[in-house]
Amino acid sequence: MESGQYQKIATAAGYFEAYAHTVTLSCFDWKFESVVFFAARADFSRDVVGRAGWLQHLRLGLVNHDSRLYLSHYDD
Repeated sequence: MESGQYQKIATAAGYFEAYAHTVTLSCFDWKFESVVFFAARADFSRDVVGRAGWLQHLRLGLVNHDSRLYLSHYDD
């Protein structure tokens, strides 16, 4: 874990320390290389995926009134 790039990340709830690693994320048949930050403390229950590396590859649509979520590859 600690071989990744160290970063202190600020959120609305405060700060936490994390290490960045490049991983392959998959969603349906799509695969994306992305940087994921893993929390340094074992008792921190979340890991963080940034927008860069995966979200710019997707089209995301949300229709709250109908409780629907639409997802497709950006090039589709």
